[in-house]
Amino acid sequence: MKDIVLVAANMENMYKNMHQKLWNRLTGESLSDTWDKFEKYTYEIRNVFRLPCVQALSMHTIKRWSKTRIIYRFGSEMKWELFDMASKMQEDEDIPAQFLRLPYDAISIQLEEDPTIEDMLMEMIGKLNENFGMDTTMTITTAKAGEICSKECIINVLTSPYGTYSLVLPIGNTIGDSMSAAMDFIENSPHWLAKDIRRSIKESEAYKNGDFDRDTYKDIIVSSLKWTIQFILYLNAINSDQQKNEDRLKEDNVPRQKRKEIKRDIEKARVQLIDVGYHVGKLIKQAKLKEEPEKQTAGPNKKGGKKRAHFRRAHWHHFWTGKRDGEQELVLKWVQMTTIHEDEIDDKPTLMEVR
Repeated sequence: MKDIVLVAANMENMYKNMHQKLWNRLTGESLSDTWDKFEKYTYEIRNVFRLPCVQALSMHTIKRWSKTRIIYRFGSEMKWELFDMASKMQEDEDIPAQFLRLPYDAISIQLEEDPTIEDMLMEMIGKLNENFGMDTTMTITTAKAGEICSKECIINVLTSPYGTYSLVLPIGNTIGDSMSAAMDFIENSPHWLAKDIRRSIKESEAYKNGDFDRDTYKDIIVSSLKWTIQFILYLNAINSDQQKNEDRLKEDNVPRQKRKEIKRDIEKARVQLIDVGYHVGKLIKQAKLKEEPEKQTAGPNKKGGKKRAHFRRAHWHHFWTGKRDGEQELVLKWVQMTTIHEDEIDDKPTLMEVR
């Protein structure tokens, strides 16, 4: 088992060590206050920070996070499942935006990296800066209506081995409204954050070579906004798989000495680490392993014949609960991948709901 890296806590320590005076003056109460203090450190902005707007936002979100110290760490299988849902998010546009509310004023969402071949090079590069570790992290908080735009906004700094990106997601009536408002902010807002994003988009498009297949900054921002939505939705689902790290490691029979080491690191960083999607992730992996042989051995279905068993991908379902003549509550449920024509599968995996 690899060591756990607490990225948000490491970023907090980096800012404290590099810019202690500036860090101590930040309150985290408002983004405008953070930027005003940031601008006074003109020398540092021009000579230390290559992207001052992104760094100002990063320091602001980390400062706010330092008051809650909550880290949600998503397991690899759940991460990829939500990435896949994000790629088809047009199906989710009618979901009410009330499910974008954060469980705390500020949170850190950490996405466990996979030990895949394509990440090995980045891991080698990452060893040059062990302060961050390799896990991709979203540090997310909110801004009041009128502070960035006319709507309440989610602000997110996504830090990964591939770069740091600033995201602003105005909260509309639905998920679709929110994405439309986010794009309008990027393209038309006079706010300094929007201007910085537009500048980055322009630079990336100018850099993009027709012979080189690479995403522009805008493509990355759009994808990252969709990821942000999916991960927050999952945290708000009534059946999301969440468990304290200490409890999960014990259930997974991690050796006692290793659990003690991890617990010591967590207590030293003064964070609360919540593991998300690890149990469900095992079931997803089992289902995918079973699906692959079915795909390879199945031939074309004859008319009127039995249909091949397959899996319907995960999706969202929202509905009202409570007494019809009493108080009702709108809830969101994450529906796991479902077996279709499961009678055709031998030794099929068990998919269960984890609360």
